[in-house]
Amino acid sequence: MATAVMAKSRWRFDAETRAAWASAVVAFFASRLALFLVGWISLTFIAARGKAAHGTGPTLQQLKDLAFRWDTTWYMSIAKHGYSTVSPAVQPHAVNLAFWPAFPFLARYLSDASGISILMTGVILANLAFLLALYLLHRYCTQLEFTQAAAAFAVFLLAFVPESFLFSVFYGDAFGLLGMVGAMYYARKQCWWASGLFAVLASSSRPMGAMVLVFLVVHAYQQLGWRNFLRPWIDPRPFVPVVLAPAGYFLMLWVSYRVSGDAFAQAHTRMAGWHVYFAPTWQALYTDFRLGPDLKFWMLSALTLAISLIPLFRKKLYPDAIFGLCYFVLIFSQINSAGLLHYAAVLPVVYVGFTWLLREKEQARYALLGVFATLGAVLCMVTVRVHRSMNPETINEKATPRGIALFLLLFAIGACYLLSLAYFHGHSINFVQKNGIAAASKAVEDAHPALPITYTFDAKSRWTQGLAYGWNPPESWGGIWGSGSEAAIVLPPLSNDVALPLCFTVQVGNIGKRQHWNMLVTIDGTPLGGNSHFSGAGPFEVHGEVKIPTGQPIVIRFSGPSPVIPRAVTNYSLDSRLLSFSLLGITVAKQCERP
Repeated sequence: MATAVMAKSRWRFDAETRAAWASAVVAFFASRLALFLVGWISLTFIAARGKAAHGTGPTLQQLKDLAFRWDTTWYMSIAKHGYSTVSPAVQPHAVNLAFWPAFPFLARYLSDASGISILMTGVILANLAFLLALYLLHRYCTQLEFTQAAAAFAVFLLAFVPESFLFSVFYGDAFGLLGMVGAMYYARKQCWWASGLFAVLASSSRPMGAMVLVFLVVHAYQQLGWRNFLRPWIDPRPFVPVVLAPAGYFLMLWVSYRVSGDAFAQAHTRMAGWHVYFAPTWQALYTDFRLGPDLKFWMLSALTLAISLIPLFRKKLYPDAIFGLCYFVLIFSQINSAGLLHYAAVLPVVYVGFTWLLREKEQARYALLGVFATLGAVLCMVTVRVHRSMNPETINEKATPRGIALFLLLFAIGACYLLSLAYFHGHSINFVQKNGIAAASKAVEDAHPALPITYTFDAKSRWTQGLAYGWNPPESWGGIWGSGSEAAIVLPPLSNDVALPLCFTVQVGNIGKRQHWNMLVTIDGTPLGGNSHFSGAGPFEVHGEVKIPTGQPIVIRFSGPSPVIPRAVTNYSLDSRLLSFSLLGITVAKQCERP
């Protein structure tokens, strides 16, 4: 009888657990139902091209398609076919290596096991992960000594945050959110291995998920104090999630290396395929602010969410505050990124900060929740068109054999990370550059022009087929702009009877407002004229003699200034492309003219 009573009591939730689940379930279903109604109304009364739908309701397939929009096609391609370096014709150099593996692979495996379609399996997984994240956020807030009402407000704020529909579609954001909030909650609960596993989920679900490492490091420092923090063998347990957190990121590095030979393919494809570049934070913010109303809206919305960091510092929740600060600095260092708002919405500390800020202002809480819900509904419709915890008892003054063994295990894992980075540094090849040069070489291999010759690259030139990577579309005025600081072009091979060395003259230009810029041109690995320094718009010439092998294409690489957006640096241009330098022509002759 006593055993039955004990077994029954194990399944009874305490009042705090029941309150957390109640808030999570109500917020989940209320927000998901509201977003579904917004999608249904949009499909019913807004036709694809802005015409009325005459009151006809959406079909079942259209309702299913609500969960398959935006970047879901990339996740679906991973789930169905795995990773690949094949890019669509409409978006060159954009490949699915830009997206992390945990969500699509799990959706594929569970779909095979259950017989349910991959899309529906992924949607179910995303919604379950979001529901669990809501529950853990409530528990985390009460862990920080927030009231039940305040914790419930944080949960509803997350459920109705603008772009929260991304947590319920075929997307990896819900997994990333769950990983971060789970790692934070269990770290403060001192369940180190559970915290580490959630951190692995975060870093293997989203590129920004590994940033939870910042929280874990600061929290470990608070737990141990600076003396034992610098002597991790005394008590290595707080370092378990610290060491495990980067595991998902390094897993993606190895996957990228196996697929493309480029461990850092994610960064390279975002630059070449999505034209998203990193720059100093102030420069990126200024550039995005000048680019147009859409990017200005995303930036200002994310900056509004960043206000939540101020109360975190005031409450001395330093792990949360420093984590959020580093996270926002990183996302605000991206130029031309339209994902700033949903990057910020995935960050759990945002809701902790707003909850603490409005803890005694009930009307302000309702107002903020209403603004979030309204803006979230509008975005959905448009698209369809901490208390410091210190427990001295957990800190051992002397190292134990068990603690030393755990420290050695963590040290070995960390050493594997460093060895992986060293290996990638020596063997990884930028797949965008490799594939671009291969394609351009094949395109020009059959041409054998006579010397001397001047290659031009306007929109009608036959030599544009030799553009390998790093270029914008050719201009009608006779030149071409580089889209990044690195670019390459492949010239046709020369016949075997051509005398060596040859004289190359490369004519380049620049955006007029920029002064003092450098240009390095290499031909088949040999620098042409050294590192050249220019000032102003030009045109300028880089020339010299280079010995080249005959019978094979000539690869010319350019290393120029960082790209800028004319619209962001001038008052007279409306050009919003990323422009680095201009290539006006290349002349190849048998010998250079002597003065």
